[in-house]
This record gives sequence, structure tokens and C-alpha cells, in this order.
Amino acid sequence: LPCMLHAQAVSGQVVRGLLHRLLVLACPIIRYIGAVPGYRDTAYELLKSGNWVAVIPGGAEEIMAHATANGKDAYTLSWESASGNQRAGFAKVAQSLGSGFEIYPCFSENGEEMRFNPMIVLWAYLGLDVLCGRVIRMTPPLLCAFLIQMAVIITFAVTNFSIPLPVKVTQHIGEAVTVRVGESPEELALRVHDALQALIDAKQGRRHRDYWAALRNTWGARAVPDAKRK
Repeated sequence: LPCMLHAQAVSGQVVRGLLHRLLVLACPIIRYIGAVPGYRDTAYELLKSGNWVAVIPGGAEEIMAHATANGKDAYTLSWESASGNQRAGFAKVAQSLGSGFEIYPCFSENGEEMRFNPMIVLWAYLGLDVLCGRVIRMTPPLLCAFLIQMAVIITFAVTNFSIPLPVKVTQHIGEAVTVRVGESPEELALRVHDALQALIDAKQGRRHRDYWAALRNTWGARAVPDAKRK
């Protein structure tokens, strides 16, 4: 949402966000802030109508990957689906709009530290997140897919009880990645992936979640001007 609002303020274009279909179903109020179910044909029609479209290529699985192991890989992109394939659906939509179409990577600096959820932190501290993931992956494919969807729903529900933290969150929009002629969707998706990861590494400076670092950077930076005035 912050990236959507920032992109709209910078570009003057209406930005619609593609979100997990279960999330839109479970929380229909998010439709009023521009969110729609994440279907490719929906994205295509919105783009053809002149809207900008925001998407999280890693989907719900990436959100859960960022929460596991107590945020060890919170700022590492994970664009692999539950089936093990690399996600390239957004790239196919971009290519359907022709060569020269532009994709802008963006992320929220300190976005992983802007809220604290004691239940998720305790779950990860005890190693139960990793254990559950291993158990789920050992089940038959259909049951595995069902359990993953249930885990997504539970994770989304638990995040409603997060505690907001007073950290500075900065929106960053990188240079456009342009669709090339003759490029496969996977190749385009990889270029966008690498551009976004490079932007995260340059601006965030770390891959792990660190509440204390975010708080120090926020309030320590504010204390410097006061000290100079004295």
C-alpha cells in the first residue's frame, strides 16, 4: 500500500494493487484502497485502461518466507511458487503490452520493521515455522497445496494483531526495466528480480529484519540536528 500511494503521488497515475485472491475475499474492505484479486487478465485490462498496476511477484509465499526464521531473509526476494517454479506471470502480462513497456521496481525501506507481531516472533523463535514448513512439504501434492493455503490464511489473520513501531519508512522506486523483443517471460522476470534485489541491497543495506537498527536509524538521525543546534 505505501508503494502504491507513493507511486501515485509521483506519477499522477491511479495505481491498483494485485493481491492474493484469498486476502481480497477475507478482507473485502481493501478493494476501497485500490486492491483487486491477482488475475492476469485483470492486470491486463487495468493497464490497457491507463492505470498503473502494483504486484508482489512472490505472492503470499514470499510474505511467509520473509516471516520465517525470525526474519533472516526478510529482504531477500523469493519468487518461487509452491510447485517450485519461478514466477513470471507479471512478465507475461508486461510482454502482452508490447516491447518498450516499462516495469518499475519499488520497495519500502524498513517496511519489515514498521510493525511487531509477538506471536509470529515467538513462533519463529521456537523454530515452529521451519518445522511446519518441512512437514507440509512432506505431504502429497494436493494436501500440500491445501495446507499452504491454510497457512497463508492463518498468517494473514495473525498479522491483524501486529503492533505498529515508530520507524521511518522510505519508499524507493528504481529505474524502469523495459520489455525487450524476443525475450522470454522468464528472462524478463529475472531482470526485474535482479533490479529489485539490487535496489533493496543498495537502500536497505541488509537482508535480515532488525527492529533495533530501524529504530536507531530513525531516532538517531533525528537526534543529530538537535545536537548540532546545541
